[in-house]
Amino acid sequence: MKKDYMRVEGVSGLYRDPHSKAIINMDQTGYDAYIIQKQANERKRKEQQEVRDEIDSIRNDVNDIKNLLLKLLEKN
Repeated sequence: MKKDYMRVEGVSGLYRDPHSKAIINMDQTGYDAYIIQKQANERKRKEQQEVRDEIDSIRNDVNDIKNLLLKLLEKN
């Protein structure tokens, strides 16, 4: 399949399909690096969301404790 493609001058990994005139990126190393970076970004985003969720949970717990303490003080 690649034998029909023509190299794009001055750009590594890009080829032109002579039939459709489409430019095709065949840089597997670049693609693999992109996928690895995308997965790392997704893991980081998930970890950040988990930290936000935990902070919200702690904030709610502190508010609950605060309200209970205020109720106890009102009784005295």
